[in-house]
Amino acid sequence: MYLVICIVENTKGEKSQTIDRKATESAVRSYYHTKLASYNNANDVKQATVLIMTETGVVLPMFRETVIKEVNE
Repeated sequence: MYLVICIVENTKGEKSQTIDRKATESAVRSYYHTKLASYNNANDVKQATVLIMTETGVVLPMFRETVIKEVNE
């Protein structure tokens, strides 16, 4: 079992966190890349961190990324 953890701050300063479970390594990698792409393309996301963690709490070292976008205020 793998967990995809997403921590997001929108352009209004509101923060949220989601945790999604995936059964296989293939499924979790695909979901991870899909989430990163969606946050990168979203107009209302200021910053988003996405990472993959095993059910024992180990963060996969090559699967932690933060998207930071400039927001014109």
